[in-house]
Amino acid sequence: MKYRRARSGGGYLKNWIVTQTDQFKAGVTVASISNWYSFYGGSDLGPVHILPFWEIGQGKDPWEDEDIWFKKSPIRYVKNVVTPQQIFHGENDLRCPMEQAEQFFTAPKKLKKTVEFIRLPGESHGRITGFKKPRHTTDAFKHMLRWFDKYLKCIFFKF
Repeated sequence: MKYRRARSGGGYLKNWIVTQTDQFKAGVTVASISNWYSFYGGSDLGPVHILPFWEIGQGKDPWEDEDIWFKKSPIRYVKNVVTPQQIFHGENDLRCPMEQAEQFFTAPKKLKKTVEFIRLPGESHGRITGFKKPRHTTDAFKHMLRWFDKYLKCIFFKF
């Protein structure tokens, strides 16, 4: 049984993978990136500190070559997604802004894909195992277990 759960840069990779293959039965992403073009300059780290920016833009800024930036964005290929997606995002995330999750939720939803979005009020770019509010961590795990139980047909602990 294949599944993918990842956050931040790993969330970007999960978003990319599910737009390129149908090999996964379920996916969960936390605080991810879905659109490099709109992400550029929107993070608290700034474009200089984001390691993949140089490789993504091939030395060009988004306004110099939109196609290069959009070509490497999962949102461009969202119509290919068949894997059910669960998305978590903290409303106060300055590292990967909320609009990244909103894009990767809105597009599949409009395309009638299976997607669920869980907004975490007051949370920043937290780890799934340690959100600011312990209740959010507990709730997130419950949601993930429910999601994987539904799509992987496994027996997980019931809450």
